Amino acid sequence: MKKILVVTTKFPFPIKGASESERAYGLKQLLSLGFEVKLITKIPLDKIINIESIKKELGIDIFPISYRFNKSFFSKFKKYLVVLFTNWGLFDGAALEYSDPKLIYRFKKILVDWQPNIVWFDTSFMWYLIRFINRKKVKVIVRSQAFEASHFLEEEGMSFKNFIIYLAKFHSEKKSAKLSDLVLSITPEEEKIYKKLGAKKVINLPLRSLPYLLKSEKIIKKDFPLNIFFAGSTYGVKHNKKALNFLLTEIIPNINKQVKNKFIFNIFGRKFPKEYKKYLVDNVKYHGFVDNYESIIEKMDIALIPVLAGRGMQQKIFEPLVRGIPTITSARGLAGYSFKNNKEILYANTKEEFIYNLISLQDFNLRFRLSKASLNLSKNLFSKKIINKTILNIIKFLD
Repeated sequence: MKKILVVTTKFPFPIKGASESERAYGLKQLLSLGFEVKLITKIPLDKIINIESIKKELGIDIFPISYRFNKSFFSKFKKYLVVLFTNWGLFDGAALEYSDPKLIYRFKKILVDWQPNIVWFDTSFMWYLIRFINRKKVKVIVRSQAFEASHFLEEEGMSFKNFIIYLAKFHSEKKSAKLSDLVLSITPEEEKIYKKLGAKKVINLPLRSLPYLLKSEKIIKKDFPLNIFFAGSTYGVKHNKKALNFLLTEIIPNINKQVKNKFIFNIFGRKFPKEYKKYLVDNVKYHGFVDNYESIIEKMDIALIPVLAGRGMQQKIFEPLVRGIPTITSARGLAGYSFKNNKEILYANTKEEFIYNLISLQDFNLRFRLSKASLNLSKNLFSKKIINKTILNIIKFLD
């Protein structure tokens, strides 16, 4: 039985967003395939998390390490001292967390005491820890959640400081690519990037949460009004807020001028910005983060997902596709996955295209055709059998 030490970022339970979902289901998948797993995870200092119940549920050892650096002046000063005397690549604050002496001590102790066959890093900015691994005995997998350098710059915009952080994040990506035995990209587009960076081997592994969301069919209703939805995990994330703004100020008002009593717009996700509450009138509803999301999402008829920024595999696009919900989204959001315009999905890159496509989806036959096609392709790309086979091939490659 292979022993896998997983090092992840913020503790992914309870599952509250796409990142937590990807990592939590990935952990469960490794266990379901019979691997022996231990987990090192970061936890916020200001939150009490019931890790014991998850340890018992999963049947694994979990080693929580508090985040070391916060936004206080003293913490920032310590950060820059570490960067100055250690490695400039740690100017990437995400990477800096994994130079924490307490984390390093725990990491090295598990390596010696447990002797895992594989160390699985859940993100590319954990490269600092690779130096402590005996590479003759232990293989290293780096799982990318997104190509962080480009993602950061798209989110935060260009400035001198951000360009320096971009370079540090690019350093993280390059280090991870070259030091690992295997990089697991999350999209076909990013697979090409890691190959160019010099990774020994790159295999694309889609969101590991998708097999658990995949449906066998979707009932397409004929009556109106149709439920339209947008689900950003949190609007504290800038690209989600940009998309929300585009929906509320550009798309929905114009659709409502052209079509009456045909659509109800539903918005899901945490941290809804206060300044947008004025747009929640008539047929525009905000549901927040709901516990009964599964039962509510079954009642949704169309997914309307503008993607104006962000990298990686955005779950808010692929979740409706694997559920067979007709989806309108920006072409850039597919990131190389083979969903074709007007076959499995409708592409829209401008306000006019979003409006035109949504109005066209009043047609039952179009919705039915898109739903069937997206389900068929999703089964071929994201089924539990396919993702399990990918993981087993990954482990076999490392033997």
